[in-house]
Amino acid sequence: MSGRNRNKRAARARSGAAPQHVVDTLQNLVAGLGDQRDKMSYGRYLLPRVIDRVELEAMYRTNWLARKVVDIPATDMTREWVTLNTAMHADALEPMHRLEQALNVRAKVRDALAWARLYGGAVLFINVHGQDPCLPFDPASVMPGTRLSLTVLDRWRVALGSGQMDQNPLSETYGQPRCYQIAGSVERVDHSRMIAFSGAELPWEAFRGNGYWHDSVLQAMYNALSRYDTATQGTASMFFEAVVDVLRISGLSDTLTTDRGAEEVHKRFQLAAMMKSFNRMLLLDAKDEYSQKTNHFSGVKDVIEQFMMDISGAADIPATRLFGQSPKA
Repeated sequence: MSGRNRNKRAARARSGAAPQHVVDTLQNLVAGLGDQRDKMSYGRYLLPRVIDRVELEAMYRTNWLARKVVDIPATDMTREWVTLNTAMHADALEPMHRLEQALNVRAKVRDALAWARLYGGAVLFINVHGQDPCLPFDPASVMPGTRLSLTVLDRWRVALGSGQMDQNPLSETYGQPRCYQIAGSVERVDHSRMIAFSGAELPWEAFRGNGYWHDSVLQAMYNALSRYDTATQGTASMFFEAVVDVLRISGLSDTLTTDRGAEEVHKRFQLAAMMKSFNRMLLLDAKDEYSQKTNHFSGVKDVIEQFMMDISGAADIPATRLFGQSPKA
């Protein structure tokens, strides 16, 4: 061992300081990237809150973009519907087609897809009249003439609990409900009689914490929608001040110091504004000065278009479909 190393060890032993392992790079030290000087190192993602049912419904009813984000995929997925490739004769398929039309299957599936996207989940209840819904569904038990119906139930109309989930990791339905309970009813329905539809799927712990339901598709794009609404509403408000009339009145500050003076100023310019509106003529005192200030909106279009692209990306729907725009080069 060299004398220098022995001296270093002796110095550490005398000070009682334990050796420390430092992980860093020259880039961090020189540029301050990743250390306390780097403002980006303090950023983290948090889930501020889960959008509740009332706000989701308000968004769906009042925000056209939110409604399209929910409805477009559901409509597109059921537009062409189902084509059966089978060797069966067309006459043999006719009873099935009549039953499909009688049950309105296509519209029910579209609704289930839409409500799953809005609320985070929905089910399609296969109701065989005369059968116990608690028992597993056996298609062979459905005899000709049996009354059938399909009912769409969103997540808020179906109750789930930890005791109703299949906790057996060896089961084919592990992590799925064994049965459902219809909200506001004592009826329990076996999972085989329910066709489940999911919204934006969650990891297991988040899924369990959300009552065994997934997220609304609007949850992840909530901020993008808010930014777009703020930009468009703010721009619309700016049009009220696109042109601002400016009047310079000699001694105005002194006049406004009394209630009577303030009232006279108000009446004077209220009358002037009315005359300007009626015949585009403005009457002023010789010492008064009048000018107009015009606000410019350059750059606003580009900002709003960027927000539109953010929403399109968040919704995973092309802007040409979501906003009805023509394709751009």
